[in-house]
Order: sequence, then structure tokens, then C-alpha cells
Amino acid sequence: RSDDAGNIDRCWHNHGCARPLGVLPDFNHTVSNVGYIIYGLFFIAIVYLKSRILPVDNQPDVDHDNDTGLVQQYSIFYTLGICMILQGVFSSTFHICPSNVSLQFDTSMMYMMMVLSFIKTFQFRHPDTSANVFTAMYSFCVLIFLESVSLYITSPKAKIVFHAVCGLIYLGLIIYLSFENYFYGAIKVSYRVTIPILCEHMCDKSRHPYRLFMMILFFLFNAAMVLFMFVKVVYSKREVDGLSTPILLLCAANTALYLTQYLFKKIFEIVRDSNSYTGAGCCLRLCLLFFFLILFLGFGFIAGYFYSQKLQSRNLSPAESRNMNALCDPMFGNFYDNHDLWHFFSSTALFLAFLFLLTIDDDLMNTKRKQIKVY
Repeated sequence: RSDDAGNIDRCWHNHGCARPLGVLPDFNHTVSNVGYIIYGLFFIAIVYLKSRILPVDNQPDVDHDNDTGLVQQYSIFYTLGICMILQGVFSSTFHICPSNVSLQFDTSMMYMMMVLSFIKTFQFRHPDTSANVFTAMYSFCVLIFLESVSLYITSPKAKIVFHAVCGLIYLGLIIYLSFENYFYGAIKVSYRVTIPILCEHMCDKSRHPYRLFMMILFFLFNAAMVLFMFVKVVYSKREVDGLSTPILLLCAANTALYLTQYLFKKIFEIVRDSNSYTGAGCCLRLCLLFFFLILFLGFGFIAGYFYSQKLQSRNLSPAESRNMNALCDPMFGNFYDNHDLWHFFSSTALFLAFLFLLTIDDDLMNTKRKQIKVY
């Protein structure tokens, strides 16, 4: 009995609403992840159907020879659908025994989807300089490796050193990506030759003042986040301070920041080119643009509300966490609790966000590529 109690103490369940089934001690939190799987399958089907109904000249296999519309590349969209399916699988795995150690299963697909969304949004207007599949996948491998290593570092001093090193590596990566973006990948030609010349050129007289300003602002934003999370690690008294949550927060903040910038520029683009829309076309396009966005934000807000109403806490002791436990919601057959509703609403919000990303530039299908603004 003491061994059983000890094993239970390793898992931060809401014991007041844990419905066991077979080997699953918390079946309701497992089955509520089915939404991610269903929505992922639906999204893959939608991406496939869209690729088939495109105009003949815009089909993904021939559009590189076309001179209208953005390059139609759907590989990342298919990957996002697969990631959404795996999110449901990994979240179910995490809920077998929720803890700060097993959190890596629940977060890995989250930040993978966020980074892929960032890459895909950048790829819309930069199909030739966007990150290639090998760079992206090897980067994910390094992230997952560092995330796993961080779970085995329990000494306070070692944790501080490890997080400091990871923070410096991350900021160095931000600087590198900023240079890549600013010079459109020119430094890849010859690092030894081009970097001194380009740095001298940038410091002497910037050709793109706005882009330089955004690059500096982007770095300062990330530096502030890294410093904030490092301070939390320094003053943390927990034994486990893995990289799962910091990586997730950094990915979420940067993706949200970039998508917000892209959305505002898209709105200005539609308003600026309103003459190219017939009749009420401009207003209709703006309404369609905001349709999925408003739905996504609405469901996301509801999901966030239920997530914040926690009935357990992995940052407390098992006994303290159990004091937060509560019975299942009677409105849902005494089977689901707040976290299950988080699963339902967050999967819906994620699906709508992907649909928003899939359709954000559909109005440019007949626009000459030379006239499409790069941003």
C-alpha cells in the first residue's frame, strides 16, 4: 500500500475527477484529447482538397512556372495536421502520469507546431530564403535533446549554468536569424567574406531602416524574456526546472508577435489595394480574413479560462495539490473537469488557427508575383 501511495504521489492528477479504465488511471483526461486527432485528420483532408481545387496554373506541382499568386507549398500544412494528431497522442501519454518530468511529452508538439507556423508564415513571402526541412528538423532534435537533458540536472548551481548557456545559445541564434533575414540569406554565400562587409554596410548606412529597427526590437524582446526566465530559475526552489515551459513560452511569444505583424501588414495591403477589389470586395475580404481569426481568439480565450481554473498543480507538493482537487462537472455527465474542457476548446482553437493560416493570402491567387509585396 505504501508503494502504491508513493507511485500515486508522483502523478499530479485531479483525483476528485479521475475515471480509471483498465491501465489508464485518468481515462477522461485521455479520451478528451481525441479532438486533436479528429481535427488533425480533418485539416489534412482540407489541405488536400484545397490543393486539388486550385486553378490549373496554381497547382503545387506546376506553380513554380506560373507568374501569379504566392508559391503554393503545402508540405508544412500537412506536417501541422500530423503534429496536431500527435499532440493528442502525446497529451494522452502525459496524462497517464502528469508531472514536471513527463511534461515534455505534452509540450514538444506544441512548440513544434508554433515554430512550423512561424516558418510557414515567413515562407509565404520568402519561398526562396525560408528555412529548409533539414535545418528545421535538426533544430527540433537539438531542442528535444536539451529539453531531455534539463530534466536530469537537479543541482541548483548546475541548473543556473545550464539555463545560462542555453539562453546565450538562443540569443546567438536570434542574432544569426536576424542577419539572415535582413540580408536575404546573403551571408550564406561565404561567411568569412560577407559578414565583415555586410556589418560595415549596415553600420555605415542602413538600406532598410524599418527592418533594422524591427530586428533590434526583436532581439531586445527575446533578451528580456530570456532574462526573466533565467531569474525565475535562479530563485526557484523546485527540484525540476526543465526547458519545456521556457521553450514553449518563447515559441508562443515569438509566433504571436510575428503573426500579429503579418496580420497588420496584410490588412494594410488589402486596404491599400482596395481599388483592385470589385464592389464590396475589399470589405468582404476583410470580413473573411477576420472570420477565422475571431473564432480562433474566441475559442482560445475560453480554452485559456478553463486552463487557468486548475484543479491540481505540479509546482506544489502532492498533498497540497490534492487539496485543489474537485469533482467532475455535473454539466458534463460527472465525467469531465476544467482540464478536459481545455482540451476540447484548445483543439478547436488550434484547428481554426490553422484554417486562418491556410487562407490568409488566398486573395493574391491572381495577383502578379512581381506586384506582391515582400514583408
